[in-house]
Amino acid sequence: MNLRKLKDDELLVSIQSEVQKERHTLIVILQHLREIEVRKLFSELGYPSLFEFAVSELKYSRGEAGRKIQAMRLLKELPQVEKKIESGAINLTHICQVQSFSFQKSKQEHQRISPMEKLCIFEKIENTTTRESEKVLLAMLPAQALPNEKKRQVNPSAVEMRFVIDEKLNSVLEEVRSLLGTKAIHMTFAELVQEMAVLSLVSLKAKRFGKKRSADPLTGSVVEPVTKVSSKTISKKLKYLIWQRDRGQCTQCGSQHNINFDHIHPRAFGGDNSAENLRILCFHCNQRRALTTFGFRVEKT
Repeated sequence: MNLRKLKDDELLVSIQSEVQKERHTLIVILQHLREIEVRKLFSELGYPSLFEFAVSELKYSRGEAGRKIQAMRLLKELPQVEKKIESGAINLTHICQVQSFSFQKSKQEHQRISPMEKLCIFEKIENTTTRESEKVLLAMLPAQALPNEKKRQVNPSAVEMRFVIDEKLNSVLEEVRSLLGTKAIHMTFAELVQEMAVLSLVSLKAKRFGKKRSADPLTGSVVEPVTKVSSKTISKKLKYLIWQRDRGQCTQCGSQHNINFDHIHPRAFGGDNSAENLRILCFHCNQRRALTTFGFRVEKT
């Protein structure tokens, strides 16, 4: 199309049409991302997450990938917002603002915001600029104590410490995270260090005084010195051998997060617990393997 040949009114109509197509295309892209996440298709290509797939495979910037994934997950929770995006009343920046606002509000009130509450928030910021929507959302946040006051109220004896985590230490911490299983997925480094300190203390007490006297110093309950990783049907000795052989990471994508022991030939089809039939997969790759092995539903249009 030669834009120079268009009259002024034709040019304005043309750009309105292209913008509408762009919004529709955005909805289609978000729907594709949602289906790729459902099928865990990114793990088939060796990516540990949908985010890494969007950055490396689709060539989005990290910020753009994050915004689109946030929008996709919001549409999964609130399909009603789809029409607002297509009409232009809501954009990706609005979605990121609401998601961030919801996280902060939930953290302050210790209660998750319901989908209907989110929908009401979107109605308040429709057709606003970024600055206008920021003002609306800030006014809705509950008052909170200043950071120093809050810290003193929560834990008066807390001591702030800072240290540099080099590549070697980071690798060790990530292996500890994977050994701890699902409860460590969203742990901060500070929470991870605290968990490690508790486990070390419990283990040392058990070694010196016996397991019955190795209570958790934080809760007072007795804690097992060795963390259980997976199913009881696989012996700890075999788990250790598999863990060492696969270097504690997913054999498909290399991730160390949310690790599972997987049967190469599924037990449902007669597979055994031999070392040759076992491997380590992360949660996403394990899910993808289950989908491709046992089938997944593809909706017919």
